[in-house]
Amino acid sequence: MRYAKEFIAVRKKLASVGEPRYLSMSTAKTWERYGIHAAEGLYPILGPGFLSVRNSGSMHRNIVHCKHQCGADVVFIANKDMYGGFCRLSVMGTKGAMDVPFKDTFFAFKSQLQAYVQFLRTGKRPFPWEETVELMKTIIAGIRSREEGAREVFLKEVQVFRGHL
Repeated sequence: MRYAKEFIAVRKKLASVGEPRYLSMSTAKTWERYGIHAAEGLYPILGPGFLSVRNSGSMHRNIVHCKHQCGADVVFIANKDMYGGFCRLSVMGTKGAMDVPFKDTFFAFKSQLQAYVQFLRTGKRPFPWEETVELMKTIIAGIRSREEGAREVFLKEVQVFRGHL
C-alpha cells in the first residue's frame, strides 16, 4: 500500500489538512495477515515515531489504536470479512480532512515490483530498513496487546533480531 497512487496523493496534499490529529486505515482479513498492508499505506504519511499500540478487538475483528510521537492518534481496523472497507484511509487535521479509498491495485503492485527490481539492480533499498522494523514492531505489539487483554504495548518493549538482513 506504500505504492498506492491514492495514498501518494495524500502525502502530497497533507499540508491542506494541517497538523495530523487522527488517521485511520481499514482492511479486510486479520491483523496478522493484512495489518502490515494497512500500516504500509499509512506509515509514509506520518513517518517514523509510533510509540504504543492497543488492540481492543478479537482475532477476527481487530481495532488497533496507535499513538504517534507527532501527537496523532492512528486507528487500524482489520475485520475478517469487511471487504467493503479494504484499505480505506482517513486523515483529519487541524485545518481539514481527507477520506481516500484505495482503488488501483494494478498501479500499486506494479510500482512495488518496479521498486524491487530497482533494488535488485542497484542494491539500494527503496526505503530505510528501520521503517520495516518499526512497522513489524507495530504489528507484533498489536498481537501482544490483543493477547494481553488490550494492554497498551510500547514499541520499545518489542525486541527484534538484529541479524544480517
